[in-house]
Amino acid sequence: MRDHSRAYRRLCASILDSEPLCRYCRAEGRISPATLIDHIVALSLGGSNDRSNLAPACVDCNAAKAVVEQRFVARGYDVRDVMFEPELAGWIRMGMV
Repeated sequence: MRDHSRAYRRLCASILDSEPLCRYCRAEGRISPATLIDHIVALSLGGSNDRSNLAPACVDCNAAKAVVEQRFVARGYDVRDVMFEPELAGWIRMGMV
């Protein structure tokens, strides 16, 4: 499901140009430069490559969110339960700001 096309890379660059700070840090009152694009709802959890599901993120936030997502998957939860897992739902809400 990962998109490595030129169009997707341009989309990611466009998002970083228009929003250069980590969205997750900003939601918690911190200022950190965004260096990558995060899928707000991970592809493995039913998310898409649509612009509305992409958020600029710093490496630390991206890694912390990935740990929460991996724990969710390891517990065997169904993707329909994403918003019922408080920690993961919190990350998703911050990303949708």
